[in-house]
Amino acid sequence: MTSSQPRYDYYQTDTAVNLSVFVKGLTENDVDIKFGEHSLSLTLHSPSAPPQSLELQLHDDIDGSNSSFKVLSTKVDILLKKKLPGRRWPNLEAQAGGAGE
Repeated sequence: MTSSQPRYDYYQTDTAVNLSVFVKGLTENDVDIKFGEHSLSLTLHSPSAPPQSLELQLHDDIDGSNSSFKVLSTKVDILLKKKLPGRRWPNLEAQAGGAGE
């Protein structure tokens, strides 16, 4: 196994999904993140631990160009801007029916 998955939690508002990935001691240079239309790809390179990866197929579309992240002392906060504001996601990740189902 080359990497493990970090612990995370999320909540949502009408306009965004806020994802917190819990890992300590990172800088912005330690975080590789890619926002796709239905996906999030995150790799964390801690100087004191093996890399951790998180690959999510999201429940609904996001606006990747307006999504962002911030590195804090104990976590990485990720703001996923919803492409369709006001639409509630029953889950963070897509279910078997696909995105938006």
